[in-house]
Amino acid sequence: MNVIIPWLLYPWFTDWFQSKTIALLITIVIILLLCFKHLREGYIIDWSVLITFLVLFALEGTHHHLPDDVVRTMSFSFLFIGCLFTIIAGKPFTVKYAKKQVEEEYWEHESFQLANSKISLVWCVAFLVNSVISFWGYFNLQVGGVVLIVTYLIMLSASVFTFIYPKILSARY
Repeated sequence: MNVIIPWLLYPWFTDWFQSKTIALLITIVIILLLCFKHLREGYIIDWSVLITFLVLFALEGTHHHLPDDVVRTMSFSFLFIGCLFTIIAGKPFTVKYAKKQVEEEYWEHESFQLANSKISLVWCVAFLVNSVISFWGYFNLQVGGVVLIVTYLIMLSASVFTFIYPKILSARY
C-alpha cells in the first residue's frame, strides 16, 4: 500500500523543511506519483489520503496553522470515514488490493469475502482508535511523542494482521 508511505513521511518532511506548506506540497506530489494508478482506479483509501492532504494544504494556505495532533486527527478521521463507507456499502476497500494478489477463481469464495471484510474492519477500527488517540493528544500536549508512536504501532499492527490473517485462513481451507 504505497499510500501509507507519504502519510508516514509527512511528519518528517515538516521537521526537515520547517514549513508545513512545503511538507504538505511535497507529500501531495509523492501521493500523486506513488498512487496515480490507484487513484485513477478509484481506490477509496488512496483518495481519502489525497483529499486529507489537499484539505490540509488549503487550510494551511489560509494561514490556519493546525497543530500536529489536529492534522493526525483529521487524517485518521478521513481514513476512518472512507473505510467505513466501503464496509457499509458492502465493498470492503481491501478487495481491490486482494484481487491483485489472489487468483480470480477465489474472488467469490466465502473465505476471500470473509478475509476482506475482517481486514477492512480491522483497518476501520485502527483508523478510528488513532483518530481518538490523536484528538486526546491535542488536549494532552505533554504526550505528543507517545501519541505518534502509539498511532504508528496501531498502524503496524493492522498491517501485520493484513499480512497474516489471509495466510491463517488459507491454511484452514
